[in-house]
Amino acid sequence: DLIMVIYLLGLARFVLALAGLDTGAPFGGLGGSREMFFHFITEVCLFFLLAALALQWDTVNVRILFTLHTENWGNIVVQPQFLLLGLSFFIIILFENGRIPIDNPDTHLELTMGQRAITLEFSGPDLALIEWAEMIKFGFLLTLFIHLFLPLPLITLFIEPANQIGYQLGLLLDYLIKLLILIFALAIWEVHRPKLRLRQVVRPGLIAIVLSVMAIVYIVATALFEIKGIS
Repeated sequence: DLIMVIYLLGLARFVLALAGLDTGAPFGGLGGSREMFFHFITEVCLFFLLAALALQWDTVNVRILFTLHTENWGNIVVQPQFLLLGLSFFIIILFENGRIPIDNPDTHLELTMGQRAITLEFSGPDLALIEWAEMIKFGFLLTLFIHLFLPLPLITLFIEPANQIGYQLGLLLDYLIKLLILIFALAIWEVHRPKLRLRQVVRPGLIAIVLSVMAIVYIVATALFEIKGIS
């Protein structure tokens, strides 16, 4: 379920921070401490996001959530709580992967580095494994975002579910199209958006937390009004 996902992300950050400390280089410890601070912010936000989804659907099972969001895609893309949660989760993706404006994965200034400060002392297969793991995590989070907050059909809108092979291929094409659009949009964003100053890095995280809390308040208020209307 999503609780396990949150703790697996935390475990990955923790192991990476330990790897930075193990190098003995001062920048490794600096990068490790920043990584754990970034994850603290994202973990708080993820738990609020998890609470909002649990209140909305009464479950945190990933497979059930994917099914519910796919079946109700028309409501997902227009209801305020999902728009707030989607924006919050996208900010979490930037935090978890050290993207601009949180961090700059291509920077060469050690004092401004986040995760890259950890990998300065690594090379060869070890560095390749770290880079590979980061790419996998980035792809996983984008996939989670697509299935939770962009479930609208594209190709499958014109394919009958009875045609199982065609429908499955349509689902795959839908996913690839959405993934390419997100990556392209993120690339344009990073070209035109500079990295934040270190003192301002917390702001997007706080905005993500506020957005998740607003979604929870909206869900609870809507439920209370519905109960009051029934009574």
